[in-house]
This record gives sequence, C-alpha cells and structure tokens, in this order.
Amino acid sequence: MIGPGRLILVVGPSGAGKDTIIDGAKEACAGNPAIVFPRRVVTRAVSATEDHDTLDDAAFDRAVNDGGLKAIK
Repeated sequence: MIGPGRLILVVGPSGAGKDTIIDGAKEACAGNPAIVFPRRVVTRAVSATEDHDTLDDAAFDRAVNDGGLKAIK
C-alpha cells in the first residue's frame, strides 16, 4: 500500500506541455524524499521528446497481470 498522500496526474494531448510541467515540478521538489515521480510506461515507440519506458501491448498486459504494474481503474 502506498500512502497516505496525494496522487497528482498530469494529463493532456500530445504536445500540450506535460513533460515541461513535470520537469518543473521535479526541479521544484528536488531533495524532498516525500515526493515521488513514478516512471511512465507506455505502449508506443520511444521518442527523443518524451521520457518514458516502452512495452508492447502483450508485455504491458503481462506486467499488469503478473503484478509488475498496478492498473488504475
């Protein structure tokens, strides 16, 4: 179990500036061990403009089913 705490999601369409907001938050929160930024795992190709890990659809589903990733429902 994670918590207690708050979960803040930064969402928006591609190119909206999510990574810029996240990078600014990381800089502002540097050194605070109570604040954690999880690693993004997505099912699209690696891009030079995004910082994320990539899995294909089948590997992503296996990771969720095996408990390696927690699905948010």
